[in-house]
Formats: sequence, structure tokens, C-alpha cells
Amino acid sequence: MLPKLVSRRISPRNIALLDKVAGIEPGAVSLHATDLDGAGYARLAHFLGEHGNLVRILKLQPSQGFYGRGELQHIDFAASCPNLRALDVKRVAFNESVFAHPALTDLCLRESEYCGGRSIAVDREQPLRRLEFVDCRVKADTLAIAADSGIKTFRYYLDEDYAEACPDNFGVYGKSLEEITIDACWAYTVTTDWASQRHNRYRTFRAGQYGNVTHVYYGGDGDRVVREYGPQDG
Repeated sequence: MLPKLVSRRISPRNIALLDKVAGIEPGAVSLHATDLDGAGYARLAHFLGEHGNLVRILKLQPSQGFYGRGELQHIDFAASCPNLRALDVKRVAFNESVFAHPALTDLCLRESEYCGGRSIAVDREQPLRRLEFVDCRVKADTLAIAADSGIKTFRYYLDEDYAEACPDNFGVYGKSLEEITIDACWAYTVTTDWASQRHNRYRTFRAGQYGNVTHVYYGGDGDRVVREYGPQDG
């Protein structure tokens, strides 16, 4: 049974609240940090390294004047924050630990940069149910959702300002998927099959004005169908 939620809203004005951890149970904190700059992200990274086991929900929002990325690529979220259930971050650098987390169910990454290996995979070992990318720099060859993954919603949005840092291949095979959305200004290939599309209530593949999509579909009988989508198709 999860402990009673303790809500903490942090900004540069009251960031010292991060030091008040006495008596808080592991997995009890809902932490919403806003108006962060580089120093604020550094302070938060230290807190996650020391007390990340307290956090169940983590939402991070940078200040309007901060145009860099918060340096969180050295944080192993799976090891440092084992009780994390929801992670919603904007403008951070992160690593592959967010995709290998033992408890995380809801992951939203916005205007952030992936610093990890060339292949990203989510399978049944991860309890993710929602995975969303918005204008992130993800320099990977492949982003794959395995057939036995429990993900229900997969969304990937990317406009032309970030187009050079998008996976070349999406392997979307999750049998639990209810929504598949890839709307990326890039030349990419997405592969699906009958099982991954069987329960879809919403599905779209689009490319921006400089991109195109190759959709490879494997039917229930094993037949392979290839379709091409230009910038105006979907």
C-alpha cells in the first residue's frame, strides 16, 4: 500500500524545502519544481541522489529565461528513485534509466535531450503505461516497444527545429496499445503488426514539411505491407 502523498512545490525562492525530509516515508513525495535554472537543476540533482527514494511523482519546469538543459544525465532514476511512478520533465538531459525503471508508469519528456545508447527498448520488465516525447533530441537508431510491453499510449511529437535528432526507426509492437501517434518532421520508418494495431482507438503517422514516413505493417497472416507518407499525408 502506498503511503499518504506529501505535496511539495519548489521554486528558487523556497528550494531549501528540499532539505526538510525528516519523517517522510519512501515513495510519499509529490515534487513539483518550477522556474528552475541551471543552479536549481543542480540542487535538485543532488537531492535526487541523496533522497530520491522519497519521490513518487516528479514534475520539473524551467524558468522562462533558462534556455539550456538541466544536467540530470548522471542520475540513474531506476536506482536513485525506485519508488517513482510519474515523471514529467522539461528541458533536461536524461539517460536510458527512465526506460528501465522498475515502477515508473507515466513518462513525459519535453524539449529534453537523450544521452544514452543508440537503441532504446521498452518491454514487459518496465510497467510503463504512457510514454510521450515532445520536441526532444533523441539521437538513437531505434526506439522499440516490445510486444509484451504494457504501454497503452505512445506519442512522439517533433517539429522541424529538432528534426536532426529523431530515431530513424520506430518498432511499435506493444499488444496493449490503444494510441500510437508519431508526428515528427523527419524521414523515419515505423514498423507495426496486427497485434500492435488490434486495440488501437487512435493511430497516426505524419511527417513535417521536410520529412517522410515509411510504414511497414505485418498482417495477421504474416504478409508485409509497405506504405509511404509524404508531408501532407497521415
